[in-house]
Amino acid sequence: MNRTQVDIAVGAFVVSAIGLLLWGTLVVSRVPAWLGSSAPTFSARFDSVSGLSDEARVSIAGVSVGKVSKIVLDHSRALVTVRLEDDAIEIPIDSIVRIRSRGLLGEKVLEIVPGESPILLESGGVLTRTRSTRSVDELADRLTAVADDLHGVSTTFRNVLGGAEGEEAVREVLANSRALTGMLRRMVEDNDERIEGIARNLESFSSDLAAFSAENRDSLGATVEQFRSASERLGFAIDHLAEVSGRLERGEGTIGRLLNDDELYENLDGLVTEARAAVIEVRRAAEETQEQIPATILTTLMGSLF
Repeated sequence: MNRTQVDIAVGAFVVSAIGLLLWGTLVVSRVPAWLGSSAPTFSARFDSVSGLSDEARVSIAGVSVGKVSKIVLDHSRALVTVRLEDDAIEIPIDSIVRIRSRGLLGEKVLEIVPGESPILLESGGVLTRTRSTRSVDELADRLTAVADDLHGVSTTFRNVLGGAEGEEAVREVLANSRALTGMLRRMVEDNDERIEGIARNLESFSSDLAAFSAENRDSLGATVEQFRSASERLGFAIDHLAEVSGRLERGEGTIGRLLNDDELYENLDGLVTEARAAVIEVRRAAEETQEQIPATILTTLMGSLF
């Protein structure tokens, strides 16, 4: 084999090795974006993507379905572009995208929580429902604040209870609690028989009440029925009274017309006035008649004598 044939063989081997390496890379990574892959993509906006990196895993129900292809700043918010591995994956438009950690201090991943909308997200669409997780620094700041509060509380207790006066106060509280417990125990022991008697009386009263209820069940039922009947009659009377009041207000019936007809009222008032005047005239005539009767009698007697 001459020099030329060796060079050709070596060149063919190198080209084949490079081709196999490229093919293996594309198969293993399954993200041939630089070759213009037609895998479906979508975007999501987050207030913060702290800890999330390119090529981060994207999962649904814990199953890997794609990777993060790009993270850029868009109007003070992070725009994350996701590339799916299979175009058969269906994502409803009301799905939630949230950033989660794999473990307490693990890598950040994107998790898709599918929604219930029948409308599916098209390739190149944007999911608006996103959730950002707290960064480790924020959690550390909050833990520091809580620790500071606990330190302040412990300092306050130490200032209040510390020293000889604080120890004496705590000792006095414990002594008072012990004395109170002893008093309660002695009280219970001294009144044990009374407490048992009260319990027996309550039990006897409960038995008597049960017996009375059983013996007078029919009477109680009749009494309840009478109350119910009286209540129904009272309700009927109230409804009837309301109906009569409404009729009077609407001017129905004789009394209603008297109450609501102004002309009839004026006529009745005029009639009463005329009747009052007639009574006055009759009374005046009667008085004049009474005054004239003695004079008439005297004239008649004089005429008979002379």
